[in-house]
Amino acid sequence: MKRPSKEKILSDRQTRKEELKKQFYKSKEQSRAEYEEQVEVVTVPSAYGKLFRNISLIILAGVLGVLGIFMGKEMLLDRQSRENVAVLQAFVEESATSDTETTADKEQPQPETETVTETEEDTSVESLSPERQEKYWQLYQINNDFCGWLTIPETVVDYPVMHRSGDNDFYLSHNFDGEKDVNGLLVLDKRCTADGKEDHLLIHGHNMKSGFMFGGLKNYKDPAYCAAHPSICYDSLFNTRIYEIFAVFLSSTNLADPQDFHYYDYIQIDSEESFDAYVSSVKQQSLYPIDVSVEYGDDLLTLSTCDYSKDNGRLVIVARSR
Repeated sequence: MKRPSKEKILSDRQTRKEELKKQFYKSKEQSRAEYEEQVEVVTVPSAYGKLFRNISLIILAGVLGVLGIFMGKEMLLDRQSRENVAVLQAFVEESATSDTETTADKEQPQPETETVTETEEDTSVESLSPERQEKYWQLYQINNDFCGWLTIPETVVDYPVMHRSGDNDFYLSHNFDGEKDVNGLLVLDKRCTADGKEDHLLIHGHNMKSGFMFGGLKNYKDPAYCAAHPSICYDSLFNTRIYEIFAVFLSSTNLADPQDFHYYDYIQIDSEESFDAYVSSVKQQSLYPIDVSVEYGDDLLTLSTCDYSKDNGRLVIVARSR
């Protein structure tokens, strides 16, 4: 076979080089086209993604704004509620001071006055309660639903108690003036009588996260706290009772649950047997033992507030009079 000449070899090499060069550039152009196509595909979603992100930020800002307004409104309402209660507290303190001064004045010798004979018997509410506590009487005259004052010494619980005939709900969402109030007030159960002379009183109040109203009662889940705050004072319009706590327990208002102790059905205790049964059940339910004896004839006080450890849960504190 005849060997190709040098010129032929160089020519073939050059031809091959040109072909490879064309293929290279053709491949490069294809790669560029493919790249631009991919960029276009990615860029379009990126544009939508940017738009989506902007919209999301706007929505988030709106939600945070609304939440901020809501929280600000809640804080404002809470502050107004506290201020309203503070006014009532100051009113009672001033009335108590005034009553003390008036009593001192009455002890001074008074000039003789002409005796006037009443022709008609005075049957007004004021005349039916000569033992009434004057420092609360003015509040009652302003709002006849006012029935007493509850205090737990060395805690924030220092609030008026309201009683509305046949209604436990109104004052849980209204203040002393009958205006809407998220904190509400403390409420003496509608099945009790407003004079507070019954053997067993049940008082309801909201478990506010701020600690307002009965929000601080959750501290009684700790036995050390109970030992440090064992007493409750309730002033009705007619008397003062000091109670000592003997049980703290959790329950609910789920009537269908037989395991829950329906403490709210024991307001009227009309026999020693039912009294002993109630006290025994309460002590069995207690989160921890409390060394306080209870005997038939003791007056009882029950405080009830929401507890979120179960559906329709309640935290209940029961005390007996000293």
